[in-house]
Amino acid sequence: MKQESWAGAVGELSKLFPLHWEEVKYSVPLEPNYSAYRGLEAAGVLVLVTLREQATLVGYWTCILTPFLHSRSLRAATTDMVFIKKDHRAGGAFLLLQSKMEEILRKHKISLWFTGEKLANPIGPALLRVGFVPEERVFLKKLGE
Repeated sequence: MKQESWAGAVGELSKLFPLHWEEVKYSVPLEPNYSAYRGLEAAGVLVLVTLREQATLVGYWTCILTPFLHSRSLRAATTDMVFIKKDHRAGGAFLLLQSKMEEILRKHKISLWFTGEKLANPIGPALLRVGFVPEERVFLKKLGE
């Protein structure tokens, strides 16, 4: 596991996105806003941690860093995406990826780390094991295309 630049990994990431979308049953089409990701990285608020087997990308975790709007003394990280290919999930892969991201977030002085789970592919038990606590539920309402 290591932190990588979005720009350096985006080609490989884009090859895993279809597997990710299929597995979690996203209700929106897959059409990543690559320019927005580049902008977030340029602003220093996008963190990408990758999981590799040899040199091959098999998992990733991305977070967006922001001031916490509800308490000005705190900084927050919100998980954008987390994915590990099915055939690489054994052997503590989730824990390795999560612990590396946590290490990086601590260096950024992040106080709160928000992450969720897709109902089609719940990761709640894994999140609970590493210290996350349920805080809220998120609902989606499509307002048009």
